[in-house]
Amino acid sequence: MLKSKSRNQALAYGIIAALAAGSASPVFAAEEMLEEVIVTAQKREQSASDVGIAISVLGGDAMADRGILRSEDIVKAMPNIELTAIFGPGTNPNYSIRGVTQNDYNDATESPIAMYVDDVYLVVTGAGSFPLFDMNRVEVLRGPQGTLFGRNSTGGAIHFISNEPSAEFSSSVAAAYGSHNRMRLTGHVNGALSERVQVRLSGYYQDQNGYYHHRTGAQPDAGAIESKAFRGQIALEPIESVRNVLKISYARASGYSTSIWRDAIAQDPVTGDLYPIPGNDSAGVGPVKGLDQNNNTFRALKEAESQSFINKFEWKVSDNTTVTSITGYNHYLRDVVEDCDGGELWLCSTHYRNPSRQYSEELRAFVDMGRQRYTFGAYYLNQKQTINQIAPLFVDFGGGGIVLDVDGKQRSKGYAVFANGEFDLGNRVTLIAGLRGAQDKKHINHRYAIGLPVNPADPWPTYVDSPNVPVSGYVGDFRFDDATAGGLNSFSKKSWNGKLELDFKPSEGNLIYASVSRGTKAPGYNHGFISGGLPNDLYLYDEEKLTAFEAGFKSSFLDNRARLDLSAYYYDYKNYDVLNYIGVGSLIDNADATAYGAELEFSIKPTENWFFSLNASASDHEIKNQPNSLGVREDRDMPIAPKWTASAMVRYEHPVGDSLLFGIQLDGRTRAHFYNNPDNDSAARVAGYAVANGRIYVGERDGRWEASLAVDNIFDRRFEKSIFMLYGISQMRYGFYGEPRWVTGEIKFNF
Repeated sequence: MLKSKSRNQALAYGIIAALAAGSASPVFAAEEMLEEVIVTAQKREQSASDVGIAISVLGGDAMADRGILRSEDIVKAMPNIELTAIFGPGTNPNYSIRGVTQNDYNDATESPIAMYVDDVYLVVTGAGSFPLFDMNRVEVLRGPQGTLFGRNSTGGAIHFISNEPSAEFSSSVAAAYGSHNRMRLTGHVNGALSERVQVRLSGYYQDQNGYYHHRTGAQPDAGAIESKAFRGQIALEPIESVRNVLKISYARASGYSTSIWRDAIAQDPVTGDLYPIPGNDSAGVGPVKGLDQNNNTFRALKEAESQSFINKFEWKVSDNTTVTSITGYNHYLRDVVEDCDGGELWLCSTHYRNPSRQYSEELRAFVDMGRQRYTFGAYYLNQKQTINQIAPLFVDFGGGGIVLDVDGKQRSKGYAVFANGEFDLGNRVTLIAGLRGAQDKKHINHRYAIGLPVNPADPWPTYVDSPNVPVSGYVGDFRFDDATAGGLNSFSKKSWNGKLELDFKPSEGNLIYASVSRGTKAPGYNHGFISGGLPNDLYLYDEEKLTAFEAGFKSSFLDNRARLDLSAYYYDYKNYDVLNYIGVGSLIDNADATAYGAELEFSIKPTENWFFSLNASASDHEIKNQPNSLGVREDRDMPIAPKWTASAMVRYEHPVGDSLLFGIQLDGRTRAHFYNNPDNDSAARVAGYAVANGRIYVGERDGRWEASLAVDNIFDRRFEKSIFMLYGISQMRYGFYGEPRWVTGEIKFNF
């Protein structure tokens, strides 16, 4: 079976390569030019080819064509980006860009990858998981972006940008049906209410059955999920120089969304390596693999909900000056219950209910003085995070087990001023210099306790409904708050981010750039299920500091029918955040690290019928002198950092008669293995994979309708996405697979 799958995958990628070779036609026409890609990577609209940053961009149509239906799916089509997400849609995607990541799933831990939606930074990682509909584009900026996008962007920034209202009437509706009874409906309507008022309404709904079969039927089949989202916008133009757009959005996901495979692990007494072993784990539970499950306790996404209000005010003060104000509010709630051992016995269950509320304001101005251009502004952030979670453990081992009980509140405030200048030193050379000064404040009150059940015969009867349960008493009560922390539970930290860049344009359509930049990630507090009895000074982890050196080349050639982007980088990391698990608790510490690598993106449209794209990366990322769980120290790979990634897409379109267009598309992605923890344990090795997808479609050439049939994961590959180590509880690990083969038919109408 494995050999057959390997042959099938080789055939798929052989087809892609053959189609790419067949696209090298010397015949060109005006319609064959690649579209110009417009980005706002420097807080203003520019052609991506003119910006000295490693940027990957996907337009809204391109995302839909490649089956990129959720924010997490962008990894399918971009180099040197990876993620793990273990709780399902709407919850905690841990992105990694160039090996820079944070592999903590706690809600009050910010990521070094800054997630933006319509110019608003999202503090909580879970708020960055949402369905993609009526989107204009997504921009992924690799490397530190601290000057314009702020701290917590040491690894880069991901910016999702939705379509805005316009005066011209338009509307669309799309309906899809596919494997496991997946049903999806999307649509929008846009138009002008008057000369000065425009509106746009967009919606998304999807529901599907489970596809992870439960062996005993004690719990529902996993993979069943319902998602819905809505976005309403109104644009006001009271005078010609002023435009104000208010966006209100809502998204919710719920269902039996995730399942796990599991097997037993053991530890080498000399090296400390945790490695998989055959047979049962320490609780006598056997392995479970494939699209199968046999968890005994409840496992469900009760609710992942996000509500946002974004107001964008633009005032064109003069021909060369524009002032922009971005006001954002987000309320995010993650409510998840999981059987965290996935076995027939009750070893580990958890319930997270962690709401977040944030408000932000950015005021900036752009001034174009011809050979000099300036962007400057100020930023404010205020976020409140509630931490409320429990974990009933060892319930089937007598006495009703114990419960780990966490309650906490964290408040974060951020202030910043920034400036970025572009100076033309000649017709071909531009110097760019940027600086951002910031101050971050955090305050936390945290309690971690270990409790016993009131009734051992019926322990924790309400833990599914609420993360607050009655206890008969506590055998451990650890507090880090105003009364016990001695002032260590508050800090105020000043930091700075900066960049120097030199751009050289040797000829039209070509750019060579080199830069050095400094990025930072704010300090933070360990929280959640941490190690009991943690000394007060270990609750706080330090500020990350990254010095990045980068060079790149961008070229449009063959009369703008081909585009090539190359980039290379070297990172010198100080105080990189490292998450380790000690017993049943977690702890973030700091270590120095280095990283280097290179990336390639290439696209070509040699004829009106053919289009081909390819991206690839090769990299190495290393944490210095990192101890594993046995205390053995050596240099180790960063977590969630594959040494190479690659993806490709080829599309052929052919007119049918005078009005129809037929198309066929193949795409695929492959990557190397990575480790899901900084210890680089053998049992935490997430295997590499290769997956191929296909799509055929037919529709009117003017775009009024289109019907398509798509197959994702054509060869039904079982590929690992994440592994979680649970050695401290049951000497086992559990992991997550990507979706199996999925067939979807869809029809779209544009009016």
